[in-house]
This record gives sequence, structure tokens and C-alpha cells, in this order.
Amino acid sequence: MPGGRAADATTAFVGALIAGATDRTALSDELHFAARAAAERPHLDHGAANLLRALDIPAETRVLQLGAGTGALTRYLGETVDAVDAVEPDAELAAIARRRVEGLPGVRILPAPPEGGYDLVVAAESVPDVLTSARPHLRPGGTLCLPIVPAESTVDAFRLGRHSVRAAVRAAGFSSATVLGCLPDPRLARLVLTEEIARVHPRLTAALAGEPGTDYWRGFVVLAVHGETGSPLWPSDRLATYFNTAERAAPWATMAEVLREGEGARVLRRPLLPGPPTVEGISVRECSDAVVDAPTIPDVLLDEPWRSGELLGRWRDLLAEQAPEVGPALWDLLPHNVLVDGTVLRPIDLEWEHAGAGIPEVTQRGLLVLAHYLTEANWTGAAEGSTMRELAAWLGVVAGIGPSFVDDALEREVHFATVGSCGRSAGTGELSAAIRQVWRQRLDARVTHRPAEAEDASDPVGRAMSVLDRTIAPDDDRFYGSISGYFEATEAALRMILRAVGAAELDTPARVLDLGCGHGPVLRALRAAFPDAELLAMEEDPAALRFSTETFGASASSDPADIGLAWCGRALCYADATGWDRVAARLAGALREDGLAVLAVPGRRAAELLAQGRIGHDLPVPAVRRALADYRARGFGHAAHPRLANRSLTLTSADEAVRRLLRGGVLRLAGYEEAGLGEQYDVLVLRRDAAGRVHGDLAHDDRAPGSSSGDGRAGDGGVDGEA
Repeated sequence: MPGGRAADATTAFVGALIAGATDRTALSDELHFAARAAAERPHLDHGAANLLRALDIPAETRVLQLGAGTGALTRYLGETVDAVDAVEPDAELAAIARRRVEGLPGVRILPAPPEGGYDLVVAAESVPDVLTSARPHLRPGGTLCLPIVPAESTVDAFRLGRHSVRAAVRAAGFSSATVLGCLPDPRLARLVLTEEIARVHPRLTAALAGEPGTDYWRGFVVLAVHGETGSPLWPSDRLATYFNTAERAAPWATMAEVLREGEGARVLRRPLLPGPPTVEGISVRECSDAVVDAPTIPDVLLDEPWRSGELLGRWRDLLAEQAPEVGPALWDLLPHNVLVDGTVLRPIDLEWEHAGAGIPEVTQRGLLVLAHYLTEANWTGAAEGSTMRELAAWLGVVAGIGPSFVDDALEREVHFATVGSCGRSAGTGELSAAIRQVWRQRLDARVTHRPAEAEDASDPVGRAMSVLDRTIAPDDDRFYGSISGYFEATEAALRMILRAVGAAELDTPARVLDLGCGHGPVLRALRAAFPDAELLAMEEDPAALRFSTETFGASASSDPADIGLAWCGRALCYADATGWDRVAARLAGALREDGLAVLAVPGRRAAELLAQGRIGHDLPVPAVRRALADYRARGFGHAAHPRLANRSLTLTSADEAVRRLLRGGVLRLAGYEEAGLGEQYDVLVLRRDAAGRVHGDLAHDDRAPGSSSGDGRAGDGGVDGEA
């Protein structure tokens, strides 16, 4: 224990806890959950003895412990073997250790080591000249167990790392030394591993370590043998041992061994306490899995976000397939416990059981936990600024269960975590409330694709996107599997709309119209940007209109009037010539004086991309060729879909678009930008006023629509090739 006042305070606090504890065992929940500060945990935590739990120590082993401290390791040794002599020269620490081991007749707390040969010496690195002082106490074939944290060591040879330690061990007269990595360090080891597993199974090792790029040797333990080769405490076929003890009550604490098996390896997991109880249907079990070098579902989604629909569908099929086989262990068959091995999904680590949970509950739990994982990883498949709640709801839509499961899943997870943390549910209201608060904070966390400091708090687009409702309808024909792509298009449209409003110096509109709103990709942004405005929606698809009005607080309108701002992002993209005339007449009648309309239309760049085969469609090829030919000849082409109007295709030159929209004489052109929205869509801004054209064009230069750089008419050389 480090010196100073803090160490004195920690010693006093730990001593008081141990003195007053009714349960002083190595897996005492009473002591484990009393630890609050990091300095207290090595004395009280379940994991304080994990380093020794990882070793095969027979009951008949005679043990000498040099540096007993407050007795955390001493207690475990006394519960495991018949005879322990623990040396602690500090009187205050020795008194605490004696209290910790009360009731263990095979343990003695001594001020100095006695004579005699021991099978095992467990030594603190702080013991002076530990290598040379420990060896005389070992019988031939005995083992020295020496935990080391190089960054904190006062011994030069130890600070230089494991290779230097091996040399120092041999120089001290030991015949061999096995060095095992300990993460996060030997005092609270969660993972004990060999060099071999890091070399042979790097993916598994990184998963066990919990983070990529971890230094597996920032803490380690040396098993130095006196007079023989190889330590019997660590079998040659064992590659690693890892523990789940930190946030669990003792009945649920587990350990797992990774064992070499033929050319591969196998993981064997078991509870630390035999015969774990079942509380409200919840328990842990033994399980075994072959090691397969494959990523989990979340790992795949981080690299290939577009596979979310496919993988979630296959995962749900796996749940149905495995339910009869694994029974209550289905509770743990979550996406992060499923390996994607080519075309095969392989369940792993099904240690938790919940007899009260079926496929619906496990599905909801899996999506909630997956959303947390993806939010923490700032998943690129989610739109910038999405909350975990929004992401979970969207995953529910993708998985086919809908978006409204989140709160129910949260409450089940709170109950499960409460039982898992304390082994009971009665009298745990305060703990449940704390866990619930943690999950609610998680639900509010946002996906961030760029550093927070790069955000411009004065950007109205950013402000609107930060409060955007990100609910996506299951049948939204504008959603192609990428959340980020969907909302990037929303953000781009909103940015163009607000640029137009600013250029026209338009007052904040009181009434806003989305003409052809679909399932609301832009309607939601208009609601976020103009929260006090009356929001109106027009859409031919009744289901889409119902979703948009109910979800985003808009009113359906068949005859809008007195509109200050209108957006038309879909209707003109699919309309034929008659449809364009209807849209122009609708806007002319709906806009109030000085009202503004922002429109997206497929222009010259769309025609080029279509001719090059770079725009996907399911239209008959002859119809597309006719549309391109008409576009070249007259500046306007249309290919009608045989069944779905919103799958039709329209192409228009800038001249033809302006001519068609302005020929009623009521609307005036206020701005134009070629390919202003993505690669395909030109943006036109129209105004209903008597003052003439607004000077504040959206275009990057002063060229007028229809100039040689943008009209796309026959003879301009802008379109080559066939569809």
C-alpha cells in the first residue's frame, strides 16, 4: 500500500469495514460493494484474488505469503489450501489481516517468515530483494508467484518489463520463469494470459482485453520455479483465464479458461461458487464454446453498416432456431454474443439464464444493448447527433418489431442488472433507481462522427439536426439501409432551404408547407428548424401522409394557402409534364405575398449520371432511353413506372424547369444552383412577390439558368451514351 496520509486513511477505512463485516470471505458481497475509491478495491473487491484463482493450487499446498497487507489474498489462500503462513511486519496491517482470516484454522499471521520449505511463495513486489529472499523458503520444485506492475516498480529489472524480469529471475537462481500478462493489472486481474494466445488468437485476445491496442504486459505475474522446469500452477494447455467479477454479486461471478484443443482452442466457463442459486428465474451456468476466428455482429456492423437489416434478420432467425436447444440461456443470445463466421452465425458465451424471458424479450434486450454498443462506438450507420434511444427505435424497425419497445426493454434490463448486482430484488429500490438513471443517461447519449469542438453552436442547421426526430417508417421508400445516408440527405436539404431563406431575407415563416412530404425526410427538419410554425403536409400516399402528420406534428392539407415557405423535394422528381403544371399552379396559389418556395429537380447532372448507368432504377430500359432522348431534344424527359408513380423518372434542363414553373406569371425566380442537392438535383428558389428577382442568388456565380454550362439542351454536348 502506498505511503502517506491517503494510504493511512485507506488503511483505517478498510480496517473498519473488515472489523464490522459479518461476511469476510474472499467473495464477500458485503465488502465488495462497500469499496468506493480505487485505492480500496484491491483490499475488498471480489477480483482481488483473481490472480491466484487463475492458478491451479492444490489443497495440500503449503503456502508462504510475503507481504500480507490487509489480508485479501491471505483470505483466499486460507479458503483454498490447508496451511498458510502470511508475513506482515506492519502491526496495523497485520491486525486487519488477522480479522480478515478469522475462522480459518490453517492460517497464521506472522511478523517474519519461519524456517521451512514451502510449495508456493506468494510475494509482494515491494518485499526487499524479493527474488533472493524468497528462494530459500521454497522446496525443490516449489514456485514463487510474484505480481509486478512495471510502471510502479522500484526495482530497475522489473521496470524494464517481462524480458528483463526473466533474466533477473534466472540470475537469482531460479531454473525457469513463466510470465503471464495481467489486465488491467495483477491487483484486480480480469484477464490472465500467455504470450501464445496473443500470437495465435489475436482477435480473441483483443476481445478479452476489452479494447484494441491494449498493452497486454502493462502488468504481469512471474511464476519462477526453484529446481525444475515449468510451473505446475499453470498447465501447458491453458492459454488464458478471464473473470466476470467486477459488477456482479458473488453467486453470479464466473471465470473462463481458454484451453488449447488440437489445432484450435476451446473456452470453458463456470461459476466461481458451486451450485449458483436461481433468483426470479435468473442464474448463471457452465458453458463451453470452440474458439472461432470471426467477428461478432456489432463488429461487422461497425465496418459494414449497410448489413444491419440482413444481420438482424438472421439473428432473429437464430433466436427461433436456438430457443428449444438452449432454453433459458436464450437470454444471453444477444448480437455481441454471436460470431459471423461467413454464412454461419455462431452463438458464444451463453452464461446467463432467465427463465421468464422468451424470444420477444430477448429480441428487445438484444436491440437495446446493441444500440448502446453502437452509440458508444459512434457508429457511422447512425446519423450525426442520433440519440441511443432513436438508434434503438430504428433498429427495432429494421428488425421488424417496431420502435416502441425501448422503455419496456429498459425496465427489464434494470431488473436483471439489479438481481445480477446483489443477488436479490427485494429491498433494492435505491440500486434499481441508480441503474435506471445510468440507462436513461445512455439513452440520451448521441452519436458523434466528428469532435464536439468542431460543432458550430451558431449554425441553425446544426441546432435543428441536434433536436431532429429520427423515427424512420418501416415502409419509407427513401430509406435504403443507411441511417447516416438518410439523414445526410435531410441535412443537405435543410441547409439549402435555410440558405434560400437567408438569401431572400425572409422573415421567420408562420406557415410552412412540404409538398410531397413522403415519410417526412425533410418535413421533420422543417419542424425542427421552425418549431413555432404551423406545419402543413401534402402527399398522395395516404399511409405516408398519416405517418408524417402523426409523427412530426403536421396537418394534412389539400388546399394550402398563406404559405410563407414551401419545400418541394419529391413531387417534381417523378411528375410528368401535366404534374409539373399542377405543382406550379399549386405553389402559385398557396404562397402568400413574399412567400418562398424551394424545389429540387433532376437536372443536367442527373441526365449524365443516368446515361452513364450510375443511377439505379427499375424502369424498362426503352422507357429510360426515350426519356433521355426527349431530354436532349426538348429539355424535358419522363419515364413512367408501370406500377409505382414514385418510381417514375423525370429529367429537366434549367431553362425548361424555369419556363414551366414561371409561365403563370405569378412566381419569380429568386435563386438557382445546379447540382445543389447531392449530385443529381438542381435547386430552384421561387418567390411570389411584385418586386422582381431577389438579388442574393444561391448559385456560386452569376450565370443565369440556361447558360451553356447548365441547360442540358440538345446540342450542348452534355449527355453522351445510352441507358
